[in-house]
This record gives sequence, structure tokens and C-alpha cells, in this order.
Amino acid sequence: GKPKIRALINSLLLRVGHAHPQALIFPLTVASQSPNPIRKRSAISLLDRIRYVEPTLVEEGEMVSTELLRVAILWHEMWHEGLVQASHIWFGAEPDVHAMIARLQPLYDLLPSSGSGSNTAANNNNLKHGGKTDTASSSSTTDAVTIKIGPQRKHDRRRHKLHKYAHKKTLREQAFEDAFKADLLAAWDLVQQYAKHRNESDMLRAWGYYRRVWEKINTQIDKLLELDLQYASPWLKHADNLQVAMPGTYGVHRGLNEGDQTRIYKFNPMLTVLDTAQRPRKLTILGTDGNSYTFLLKGKEDLRQDERVMQLFG
Repeated sequence: GKPKIRALINSLLLRVGHAHPQALIFPLTVASQSPNPIRKRSAISLLDRIRYVEPTLVEEGEMVSTELLRVAILWHEMWHEGLVQASHIWFGAEPDVHAMIARLQPLYDLLPSSGSGSNTAANNNNLKHGGKTDTASSSSTTDAVTIKIGPQRKHDRRRHKLHKYAHKKTLREQAFEDAFKADLLAAWDLVQQYAKHRNESDMLRAWGYYRRVWEKINTQIDKLLELDLQYASPWLKHADNLQVAMPGTYGVHRGLNEGDQTRIYKFNPMLTVLDTAQRPRKLTILGTDGNSYTFLLKGKEDLRQDERVMQLFG
């Protein structure tokens, strides 16, 4: 039956993962964020078992995937699309408040219920929400190591540096909170009130807030032509000389030693946002072989429909 076939496939993938972990890192990080619970659970289990053998490789692969997804679709774009879909649910032929809540709930999960981290407001003054590009210089570099240390200590120091940026709110996300959180929470309270008491005025007021947020976001998105990793993903900006192979380049014929494969050396700090309906990002990554590799990040498509491209960012 299906469970036996699934177990055989998982066993085979685990053997491949142990022998060629680079070949599975990005495909598994794609599957680990799948909406299919069985696929997601299997991928996470395989990643955890590979992690015993290659802990740094798996950690870096997961972070690359997470952070590339983060820059592929910003909070502004998530909310822009989510509010459009929620409006279709509510203002359609058969309004469904519970379906509308279900669509908006994942977006509200991004926002803490209280506290906006206003201590970063000064930084946000330098962030042009609606401008052509972020104002920070793309030429800034990581702190230089001025003393000679061994390879392992260099690696440990680099990991410590990257951990400062892992799973932290970015300046763009903080700017979104500062600009829209109050209106979004006010609208959410009104939606919850409507769900309990069915008072039409509550929903009308809620959509007044939502409309105001959407209009402001829409103006900002139209003017977004470039992204600076300093604001969108400090982790990617400061990541360098990773163990993860350059996506699409791994091959057994190259050899199994670390030096035989082209790995990710550095991410270009500026991404171009293409002016199309999906607003994909053009990303350039410098490899350890000295060559530059260009990729297209698309954040609004089903992973299963475009897995070869999406495996870049999970």
C-alpha cells in the first residue's frame, strides 16, 4: 500500500542524502514547507536525519531557503494579495466570514499582538517605503577579521556572526508594522466582533481600515524596483563562503570532496524587482569558482507547479 511505498522512498532518499547531501538540501527544504502534511513531515524527518551527519550544511540550507523566500515576497506583498482575496470572499455572491478569517489568519500570525518595536523607528526614517530603492549603500561589507585564526575558528566565528541575523525581524518588516499594524489590529477586532454578533456596521468599519491599508500598500508596491538585502534580509547580506552548493551545479561527476563542488560564496546585496504581474526578483550569487550565477525568485506560485525554480528558496 501507499505507506509501504512511502517508507521505501524515504529509505532511498535517506541513503542518497547520506551519500550526496548537497543534492537533496534544496529539494527537501522545498518539501518541508509544503501544504501537504505528509510531504512536509517526511521532508522534515529526512532533513533531521541528514543533520546528524551534516549539521552545518542543513542549517545553512534551511536558512538560505527561508531568507530567499523572505525576499521573494515581502509582507507588503503578502498583505496586498491577501486583502484582495479576502475581499473576494466577503464581497462575493455568498459572503463567508469564517473563510475570510481563515484567509487572513496566517497574515495576522506574522504580527505580534502587542508592542511594535518602535526603537527601530529612527532606522525606518532612512527606509523609503515608496521610493525606487532602499537608501542604504550596497557597498557595505561585513566586519573584517584582523587576526589570523585557524579554519575551524574562522567557521565558528562566521556562524556566530550569522546567528545575530537569523530569525530576526528585518527593517522592512518593522517598517510595515509601524505603518500598518494599528489599522490591521483595529480591523481584526471588528471582524471578530462581527463573527460573534453579526453587526453589519462592524464589518463595514473593518473594511474601511483594510481599504486604507491596501491603498497605501498598492502605491508602495508599484514603486518598488529594487531590494537591498540590508533591509530585506541581513542574513543573506552577511552570509559568505557557505558550505551549500550553488543551486543547479551539484554533480557526482565533479567529485565528492568539498573543494570539487561550486558553493555559494556571496549574495549580491541588490535584487532587481521585475515589473510583471508576479513581480519576481532577479538575484545574482557569486560562486566559489569565481563565476556569477543569476536566478529568478518567484514568491506567488504553487511550489508543486514550479519546483525547479522554487527549490532555490523553499
